[in-house]
Formats: sequence, structure tokens, C-alpha cells
Amino acid sequence: MENKQLTAKKSDDGNGALSRLVIKKGNTYHIVKTKKIHWLESDGNYVRIYSNGQKYLLRATLKGLLQKLDNTEFQQIHRSTVVNIEFIQKIKKTMYGEFIVILKNGEELKMSRSYTDLLESI
Repeated sequence: MENKQLTAKKSDDGNGALSRLVIKKGNTYHIVKTKKIHWLESDGNYVRIYSNGQKYLLRATLKGLLQKLDNTEFQQIHRSTVVNIEFIQKIKKTMYGEFIVILKNGEELKMSRSYTDLLESI
């Protein structure tokens, strides 16, 4: 099953960030609004997109996609993970100095110590 980005639409607010992605999943094209994306995960030359209980696979690099997203909404929390800060419920520090980002839907994501600047930017 091939999944890929077909098109992307920039937002109308003038910041040049993408507002939605059109992703092919099987024989269906899904329109995914970037504001509804909970988090992104790198998988080699692909990015897994988690949005409203759905998972999509996009042929792109995490770094390349992150450059096209609104940096006031999306923050990198690990070398392979980017989160939409609107979906963060809380951030817990573990006993080993690492952090766990807990999303509003209960999902837990690991945050590396090198990305703790997110705590000041929220």
C-alpha cells in the first residue's frame, strides 16, 4: 500500500506554513488539516502522521516537513518526534532527568533533554 503526499496547501494567514496535506492511503486520498495533526514520527524517508485516531504514512523527511509547518504550533521534542503543542496536556519529568509529554488523548511521547526549550515556548 503506497502512501504519499499528493499536494499541500499553504495557509491563508500569510505565514507560508502548510494548512493541510492530501495523502494517498490505498485507493483513497485523505485531506488532513495540519491543525488536527497530534504528532509526527520519523520512519526513515517517511513520516508517520497521527491525527484524530488515524495514522498516515507520508514520503518525506521529518526535517523537511517540519520546515513547512507552523513553528508556533509544531515543536520537535525528540530527534524523531514532533508534537502539535495544542494537543499537549502536561509534561512530566522522570526520575532519570528525561521528560514524558502527555497528550490530551492520553498518548505519551518521550522528550529528550536537548529539546527542553519547549517548556519555555508554550
